Amino acid sequence: MPRYPKSQDYPFMGISAYRWYRAIVFGEHYISEPLLYFFARRIADIRRRIDDTGREAVKKNLRLFLGPDVSEAEIEPYVKKVYYQTAAYIHEFLGQKRFSKKWLMQQGWDCSGIELINKAQDSGKGVMILSAHFSNWEIGAALLATFGKEVYVTSLEHEDPRITELFNELRSVWGYHHMPIDKSVKLTMEALRNGKIACYLADRTLAAVGTVAVQFFGKRVHFPSTPAKMALKTGAAIIPGFVTREGRNFFHLKFYEEITPLDNVSIEDNVKYVMQKYAHSLEKVIRVDPSQWIRYTPIEDELDDTAEEDEE
Repeated sequence: MPRYPKSQDYPFMGISAYRWYRAIVFGEHYISEPLLYFFARRIADIRRRIDDTGREAVKKNLRLFLGPDVSEAEIEPYVKKVYYQTAAYIHEFLGQKRFSKKWLMQQGWDCSGIELINKAQDSGKGVMILSAHFSNWEIGAALLATFGKEVYVTSLEHEDPRITELFNELRSVWGYHHMPIDKSVKLTMEALRNGKIACYLADRTLAAVGTVAVQFFGKRVHFPSTPAKMALKTGAAIIPGFVTREGRNFFHLKFYEEITPLDNVSIEDNVKYVMQKYAHSLEKVIRVDPSQWIRYTPIEDELDDTAEEDEE
């Protein structure tokens, strides 16, 4: 059984991440929505100024599509927006019990492409949604579940088990299935074979899973191969889907055309083909608003000349 990394949450201003999260969850019930967004942006400003490592990683990623010669003055507004997007996402995630009241009534968001998922399921297929750390990705699966879909998701555990427990408690309002990461491959395969939906964030690799090399903004980059491989082995439909923010907190959930595997090629070649198609879809979304791609590790860390394939 591979050992999966855990999410690290660092103290901020001498206070543990867990206590910050708890304080924000408490404040969600008593502070007005505009004021909460104001506070979130001010905290983002502080974090941006002191987070040298994260800030430089964001700049490196932005230069993929802004160009290597972009000036500091030109890139800084994008960096600021990335931190604002992150703060808004955290605020909305920790306030799920508050925001879910309108989201469950399908207010504050819309959706396009749901017919692609319906078509696949009507034909008896499971559906693998390939998404990314874009905008408020956490609510993608949640909003999909409001259509009455049976949705399976997974996420990393945190170094502090209290944070893992808190986050899973917040997610419980939606009714989707949250899978422990060490059991996610088995549970995902079962779900897909039974015609259900699994959602994976495919824009970052994990040390414990295999990877495949694809072209991403003209660079050779590694993306995880396991989601595509699971879908191919179960015959599931593979559909890219992303959540984008419009304005302060209106969201658009959009699903794109199914990625149809090639005929008469090996599963390894099809994995590469699928993930390359996914990479192109992600490029298009990022180009519309690069500040919504929330990534604090440089994509260049995943550049090299070989790609290891995982084994089920």
